[in-house]
Amino acid sequence: MIDYEDFPKLLSEISLNNEYYVENEFTPEHDDDYDDDDDNTAQPVVPPTLAPQMEPATPSPSYAPTPCDREEVLLEKLSTITDESLLQDPSTPQGMAFDWMQNTDTEIDACNYETLGQRYAMAVLYYSTNGDDWKDNGNWLSSRSECAWNLVACDENGLLIELTMDENSMAGEITSEFTTFSNLVAISMFNNNLQGYLPRLDDFRNLIKFDVERNEFEGPAFENLPDLSNIQFYLISNNKLTGTIPETIGNLSSLKNFWIIGNLITGTIPETIASADNLEKFFISENKISGTIPPTMGSLVELKQFFANDNIMTGIIPDSLFESISLEQLRLQKNLFTGSIPPFNAESLVDLRLQDNRFSGTLPAVFETATNIENILVGNNYLSGTIPPLNAVSLKFFDVRNNKFIGTIPLSLFNSAEELEYVYIQGNNLSGEIPSSFADADRLVDFYASNNLLSGDIPEIPESALMNLTELLLDGNSLFGNMPDSICNLRRTSLKNLWADCTSPAEVQCAIPECCTKCFPEE
Repeated sequence: MIDYEDFPKLLSEISLNNEYYVENEFTPEHDDDYDDDDDNTAQPVVPPTLAPQMEPATPSPSYAPTPCDREEVLLEKLSTITDESLLQDPSTPQGMAFDWMQNTDTEIDACNYETLGQRYAMAVLYYSTNGDDWKDNGNWLSSRSECAWNLVACDENGLLIELTMDENSMAGEITSEFTTFSNLVAISMFNNNLQGYLPRLDDFRNLIKFDVERNEFEGPAFENLPDLSNIQFYLISNNKLTGTIPETIGNLSSLKNFWIIGNLITGTIPETIASADNLEKFFISENKISGTIPPTMGSLVELKQFFANDNIMTGIIPDSLFESISLEQLRLQKNLFTGSIPPFNAESLVDLRLQDNRFSGTLPAVFETATNIENILVGNNYLSGTIPPLNAVSLKFFDVRNNKFIGTIPLSLFNSAEELEYVYIQGNNLSGEIPSSFADADRLVDFYASNNLLSGDIPEIPESALMNLTELLLDGNSLFGNMPDSICNLRRTSLKNLWADCTSPAEVQCAIPECCTKCFPEE
């Protein structure tokens, strides 16, 4: 079995001359998880030892080579790849490639060129995806070996093993000639304008990475997947692909990254997912996936990121998933999940997004010990009770809007809040005063506290505090008194929106528009 981690060592052993070279590593440019460097240090050249003198051999009779009919040979060899009618139709990519090989690419010996089919298929790829307009088409369709064309890499036998064509202005369809490249280990065509069906990859047994994200592909999303026994990165997000996640995904023991965001995928997550035990990132957001989360997902010991937001999934979140010691990011927002939010592993979880579901019950007390958590988003549910004490050391985003929380704003929300930027607590039944410590959150950008039962004076803030504050929304409460000058002064710098209950007869005295930007209740 091929190991992705060992592959840079393999690449470093490939000759870096005009015939064979490696231009790029094949790690995803839009993901910073991988960064391996090749060792391309030149080796000293050792002169050959002089061979011993031998008696000259009796010369063999010489024969003149049989003349090679270039067109006949090209038709004979290439018709095993492409139907002859397409080869002889100059309006097709295949016909253009054939014409180029016959009439322009004449420096190669068509009768004896070992990778003739590969060279032809690469020319077809060029013509079928508008190669003249690629951002980088250097050396393509030149007289040099196709292994010296930009954006590709070959092995020591001159066979194509890597295509790295991300963001290259490719437009058009991938034709059936692509199957010629069955030795490929990495295919990367991220963010182009490719259309039609995904290329057939039935015989691509060595393929480790397949990345065609952000294109216009349609049709079956997983037709190739069962055959890719060594695949580690299957990245097809942001296309128009259809189908259901196959049961056979559990057979892909090497699979690490499965990204299908933003397609038209239906069906459910198969129970067999638990057998893909090297899975680290499982991204299925923004599809039409239904059903529940299999409890077996909790057994994926390598799973770090699980994104299933913007689907139509139902049921409860299995306790086993939250008990995972490796899970760092869980995004399940905008589904139809119900039940309570279970306690989670406080040491590993960094990003929790459960907003816009139907969760009920109270928040787990584990938040107080979650020292690494950065994002807590549980707004627009049916949660109740008090907001538990928080550990805000790493917290950046706190959103509990539009639930049924009662009690006071926890002081711990702003204590040691060195990273806190966004606080959304509006639309609850919170009471008591706004803690003066909210001014300690130096990076605070938004503070939405509208439509609660807050009372008392709006606290003064120290000079030079909250210099990043952009929006402060305090309307729909029982606050009173004057809007502090220290807050009004922020209107001269960063503060763009300041809302309060300042409509006459006003509970809050606030000049408009000099200080407040909107008074409630609106007239």
